[in-house]
Amino acid sequence: SKSEDAIVIGDSSDSESEEDRKPAASVSPSSASNLLDEDEHENAEKDELAASAADEVIPTSKAAFKKHPLYALASNLNKAEVIDPAGKKRIVGIFKGELIYRRSDISVALTAKKWLYQGRKVKEAELSKPAKKVKARKKSAPKTFRALTSYGVSDTAEQKVEDESYVEDDGMDWIYGRWQTEKWSPERVGPDDEIPVNEYKNVEL
Repeated sequence: SKSEDAIVIGDSSDSESEEDRKPAASVSPSSASNLLDEDEHENAEKDELAASAADEVIPTSKAAFKKHPLYALASNLNKAEVIDPAGKKRIVGIFKGELIYRRSDISVALTAKKWLYQGRKVKEAELSKPAKKVKARKKSAPKTFRALTSYGVSDTAEQKVEDESYVEDDGMDWIYGRWQTEKWSPERVGPDDEIPVNEYKNVEL
């Protein structure tokens, strides 16, 4: 998208002056070697990006930052993307007054419930401190078959997979960054235990 609704830096027209075409900054080989964060990234990806980082020039237009593999602007992030707190201390440079972050310090935040599907759980102390609040999608009433409680599924079991994040009736989803989570696995369900279900009383695998 060519929309500049977030934060417009400099001239928003398509034409560029001679000054605009000059590189805003470049990455030195010494800083490039430390470009990638050691956590939560595949080694193969890190090696590949690090190899190209030394010769990579920072983009000269805001649009070029949108999907750049190495650099990002906060105003170009998608609504669910967040900047790792540690990444805010690893500023690459400044582009027309806006801080430039490493793409490796940008990640997608999820609701507490969706983190469970990733084998992670939001830490208790972080539940009241979401990384971001985004407008929630409207949930339509389910039109499919719904199991009855007489089938042996109880409200108690249903609560085990309910979203554990704080709930506010403001139409917003509270989403959390990976740094706010820890590894998690569901409790073992024995032969005599109630089967955990979601709010629609469906079994989630």
